[in-house]
Amino acid sequence: MKNELVKSWGHKGASSTKLGPKGAIWRAAAMAATGSASYVSGEARNRTLLKEAKETLQMGKLLGVNYKGNEEVVLSRIMDLEETKKASLSDKEIKDLWARDRLEFMTVDAEGSAGGLLCIWDPGMFQCIGGDFNEITNIGERKGCSRREREMKELNDFIDKSEVNDLPLLGRRYTWCNAREGEKWSRIDRVLVDPKWLESFNLKLWGLPRVLSDHSPLLLMEDERDWGPRPFRFINAWTLHSNFLPFVEKWWTEQQVEGWAGFRLFQKLKGLKITLKQWNCEVFGNVNTKLKQVQDELHMFDLVAEERELEEVEKARRREARAEACRLTRMVDWLWLQKSRLNWNLNGDKSTRYFHVTVKCRQGRNEINSLTIGDVVIDDPCKVKQGVHAHFQKQFTEVWKCRPLLEGPFQSVRESPYFDKLESEFSEEEIWSAVKGCDGNRAPGPDGFNLTCF
Repeated sequence: MKNELVKSWGHKGASSTKLGPKGAIWRAAAMAATGSASYVSGEARNRTLLKEAKETLQMGKLLGVNYKGNEEVVLSRIMDLEETKKASLSDKEIKDLWARDRLEFMTVDAEGSAGGLLCIWDPGMFQCIGGDFNEITNIGERKGCSRREREMKELNDFIDKSEVNDLPLLGRRYTWCNAREGEKWSRIDRVLVDPKWLESFNLKLWGLPRVLSDHSPLLLMEDERDWGPRPFRFINAWTLHSNFLPFVEKWWTEQQVEGWAGFRLFQKLKGLKITLKQWNCEVFGNVNTKLKQVQDELHMFDLVAEERELEEVEKARRREARAEACRLTRMVDWLWLQKSRLNWNLNGDKSTRYFHVTVKCRQGRNEINSLTIGDVVIDDPCKVKQGVHAHFQKQFTEVWKCRPLLEGPFQSVRESPYFDKLESEFSEEEIWSAVKGCDGNRAPGPDGFNLTCF
């Protein structure tokens, strides 16, 4: 598969097997900084290219690249590549650009103003590909430009066959603009990462402001911002615990709250959240850890049974452990099902890693990482929360001093044979039928309780 992709997307360079020093992959920033620029005068252009090359070099240092004292050489090579559209690159030129000793690379030679692409990677590290792909993945990534269905399908096929994830872009919608008119926009620059990256890091891809270049620089970074405690969410797997329902029923009947029905329900649910958080830590615990312990215990029984016949007490305990393992496995499946919002594991696919990556991708799409208020972009967690709170506070603020009244003759419906049904009370059976007819795993309300809880 890898060789087929190399043949389709360029020629593969030589690989050195000598292990290099520890470093970080910085090609996302480096390749974004080498995007095509609009025309400026020679002297001003050289200053701009030198500035971009120095920023690329500094970005590599921030990400942990060790240049071994060859900063000037690397800077010179970056300057050679900036907008030159070189017809071809030698192995030596490419190796001079890469700070590590072990590398592989792919190039697409330039033909006029097209091509001229270079991708370098460390074969011993997780896969990460970043830069100008000169194509979009869906029509929503382009404005004012013609659509090319075949090329768009080829890029999507390449992403699928390579088994990489396309990181969502934050901070802006597009990465390229025709600098002369400013009417054509596309997101042709992107970063593709191996799913292992999503398991290990909380990555964010930001589109930075563009100045003279028609491409926006990309910044790939790990989000280490503290967003505070997580909100409460009801976990469906709690219902599989033998102690859950008796515990909740006992707590609910013991709570005495005065007031009208809606107020009593609100106060009890508010207190139940605190109680369930404590119960989750003290009783439910870490399901994956418990499952691992039970699996280890079953493995020990198997080893003993290979040497001698198990005693009756050991056989009884093994039966209990198997039942416990089945129950815990089902809990783990429910946990990933609820987090990923997919039903694949109900149809037989129980790849935990797949669900883990799906959860990370869904969370990345749903997160509010920044707000634009007027012309100011806010990414500080505290200010983002304040901005969201102020927005909804304004939405639900009463602005009318007096509400309008409906006046005039209206046709009465009292003569209708269905008038009594309009004012009849809902029966308890109708209410429960409506609740149970809904998908219990849908998005919870503001209090964190979904319909599975009820």
